[in-house]
Amino acid sequence: MAFFQFSSGSNTAIGRELPEDVMIQILVCLPVKSILRFRCVSKSWHAMLKSHNFINSHLISQKRRDVLLVRRCLLPPQNDDVLSFHDPNSPELEEVSPNLPIPFLKDIKCRYNQPYEIAAVVLLGLSNGLVCIFHEEFIILCNPALREFKRLPPCPFVCPQGCYFFIIGHGFGNTSNNDFKVVLLQNVDPDAYWKPHLVVNVYDSTTNSWKQIDAGDTMQLAFGGCMAYFEVFFNGVCHWYAKRNGLNFNHAILCFDISTEVLGWLEYPDISSIEHGWRSLFVLNGCLAVAWYDRFKEDPVEIWVMKEYGVKDSWTKQFVIGPFVDYFYPFLAWKNEWLLMDKADEYKIDQLDERAEVIQAWYMDDSDEDQRLPHHKNPKEFVSFEKLDELGVLSWKLDADNYETDPELKKIRESRGYSYMDFCEVCPEKLPNYEEKIKNFFEEHLHTDEEIRYCVAGSGYFDVRDRNEAWIRVWVKKGAMIVLPAGIYHRFTLDSNNYIKAMRLFVGDPIWTPFNRPHDNLPARKQYVETFVQKEEGVGQAVDAAA
Repeated sequence: MAFFQFSSGSNTAIGRELPEDVMIQILVCLPVKSILRFRCVSKSWHAMLKSHNFINSHLISQKRRDVLLVRRCLLPPQNDDVLSFHDPNSPELEEVSPNLPIPFLKDIKCRYNQPYEIAAVVLLGLSNGLVCIFHEEFIILCNPALREFKRLPPCPFVCPQGCYFFIIGHGFGNTSNNDFKVVLLQNVDPDAYWKPHLVVNVYDSTTNSWKQIDAGDTMQLAFGGCMAYFEVFFNGVCHWYAKRNGLNFNHAILCFDISTEVLGWLEYPDISSIEHGWRSLFVLNGCLAVAWYDRFKEDPVEIWVMKEYGVKDSWTKQFVIGPFVDYFYPFLAWKNEWLLMDKADEYKIDQLDERAEVIQAWYMDDSDEDQRLPHHKNPKEFVSFEKLDELGVLSWKLDADNYETDPELKKIRESRGYSYMDFCEVCPEKLPNYEEKIKNFFEEHLHTDEEIRYCVAGSGYFDVRDRNEAWIRVWVKKGAMIVLPAGIYHRFTLDSNNYIKAMRLFVGDPIWTPFNRPHDNLPARKQYVETFVQKEEGVGQAVDAAA
C-alpha cells in the first residue's frame, strides 16, 4: 500500500511504502466523514476500511468522542422516522450530525396508505458499533458511523396449522469473536397467552441464516415485554423482563446466552408493589439494573442494581429519583450517572444521585393532620438536591453501619471543622419529657450556628422554608447527613416510625439555643437572607430589567 507525499513547490510525487498496520493506525484516528471518502481510493482501501478489524479499531479509537443516538419520529412536513445524533455534554443535547432516515418505513406507509404504529419499530444496540431495527415485516442492521443499512433475510418460521403466535421479545448482540446474532422470541399455542410454548429463532451472521430452538413448555413463559426498555444485552447474554407461569406468575428475567444458545432465568428483586408499576432493564456501573416506578401514582423511580451477576441476594435498591410527571418510562442509563426519560418526542435527563436513597424532599400541604404524616401536596411536588443547595441545605449519604471508621465522615469533619460530636435518640422510650420536647422541636425556629445531624438509625423530617416562605419537608433516613445553615427557619419531627438516632456535630463547644420565629433582627438571620434570599432575588430583578 503506497502513501504519497507531495513536496513543496514541486509537481512530482514521492512514493513511500508504509506497512498496512502503520497505515491503519493513521486512519483509525480520522473522523467517519474522512473514512467514507477514502473508501473510494481503491478496491483494496475499500475492502480494508470495511473489514471487521478496521471497524473495531476505529470504534475503540473514537470512544472518547461521546455521541448520543436517538430514534425520532418527525411530525409533518418532515413526516419521517430518523436516527439523530446529539452531543450529550451540551445543555440542550445539540445535534452534531444530519438526521439519518431509516429506510423501508416509508415503503410501509406508501403500501398501506396509513402510518405504521410507532411502537411496532424496536431499536436495539449499540453492539460492536451496530444497531438492530425490528419491524414485523423486516429486520435491519445499521452502522450509524458509516450511515449504512443492511436488510437481513426474513425469519423462516412458519406457525403450525391451528396455532397462534406472537413475538414477545427481541435480542441483539455480538459474540466473543465479534460476529453477531439476532434473537426473536415467539409464543406459539392454540391459546397463545395462557398456555405458552416458547420458540427461539436465532440469526447468525457467520452463516447468514436462521435456526430454530424449541424451548418447549419447560420455560413456562407467560409474558414478556416486546419493547426496547424491557430488554438489554449484557455480559454476552440477552435479558428480557418476563413472568413465569405458575400459581402466582412470578416476575423474573429471561436470559439467552448468544454464544452457547442456552436459555435461563435470573431472579427479580423483591419489589413489594411491582404488580402495579412499569419497569425497564439497563446496565449501570457495569451491573445489570432495573428501574421501576408507578407512573399513575407519580412516585419516584427506584433503581435496583444486581451487584453480583446471577445472585438474587445481591439486588440492592441503589437510587430513588424523581418523580417525573407525565414521563412514560425510564429507558437508558448514560455514562453510569444519567437516566434518560422518554415523553413522546421529548427527553429529560436526571442525575442518579446516591443521596436520593436516604434523603427525599417535597413541598408540604396545608393540612393540620398528624405532623408525623408525609403531608404531600396533591399532586406531589418533589424538590431536587439542587433546590436544597440553593437554600444552603447541604447533604451527604454516608456509611451509617461504620460511622466510627468511615473515611468520608472523617473528611467532612476535618474540612468543616466539626470538632464536637455526640448522639441523640428521639423516641418516647429514650427521650426524657418526650411530649414536651417533640412539641418544642416542631416550633419554627432558627439557630445562630449550623445545625448538623447525621441519621445513624431510624428516620425523621426536617422542614425548611423556601424563598417564598413555603414549607419543604426533608425526609432523612439511615445514612443521611444534613446541614442546615445558620439563620434558616426550620423545625423537626419524627415520622410514623417514632424513632431516630442522630449524631450531632458542632464547631467548638455546642450551642443548641433555638430562637423561635420571629427573630429577623439576629445577625445570623440577616446574613442568611443576604446570602440565600436577597442574592437570588437580585439576580431575578437584573434578568427582568434586561428583558
